Amino acid sequence: MLDKKYYNLNELNSLFQISMADISFAIERKGLCLVFYRQAEKYLIGSLSNRKFVSIGCATYEGLVRLDQKASSEVIKQKSIAVDRTVLLQMENIKDWISDYPFACKLPSSRLNDWVSEDPKTLNTDTILAFPYPTEKKNPFKIFPETDASVSNESPDSDSQSENMDEKNQLKPDSILDFPKIELLLNDGCVLSSKLAELFPTKFKLNDD
Repeated sequence: MLDKKYYNLNELNSLFQISMADISFAIERKGLCLVFYRQAEKYLIGSLSNRKFVSIGCATYEGLVRLDQKASSEVIKQKSIAVDRTVLLQMENIKDWISDYPFACKLPSSRLNDWVSEDPKTLNTDTILAFPYPTEKKNPFKIFPETDASVSNESPDSDSQSENMDEKNQLKPDSILDFPKIELLLNDGCVLSSKLAELFPTKFKLNDD
């Protein structure tokens, strides 16, 4: 048995003779996904429905998060990555759960397609997605009445164009949700012990002898 639930990438070579090349190969050919320990942050939590994110609530979470295979490969190559979503691995660590929709912004908006209030226990733990909690702000692409400028000497054509633009403007939402990125560094990358034992069995058999 391994001593810890997960190991930092920097530990693997000295402890188990698993090189960064071994990890890179495991990501590319065997589907290994890197994990990261994150300090307490607020997230929208939910899952994908028809490839669109549906949130069931928001909460503060501290614990392990997992990248997908593509992002794991990218962080190995670039030494850092900024992602818009992640998978939470320790749902028992969520706190301050809020199931009611907390924004004025109408849905669908940006990355959030819908909101269906639920208890977090209803989610399949293998498919839990989390987006960093967004900031709600005025839509920068909409012209609000107080900022409209009066135009003089307009021709009939310009009046028609103006009405057309007004109609399009009215269709734009008043506010949008601005989602921050999750910044991750390769130096903070880890691998779950269960995955190490699964992907590198001979390393641990030799180590235990």
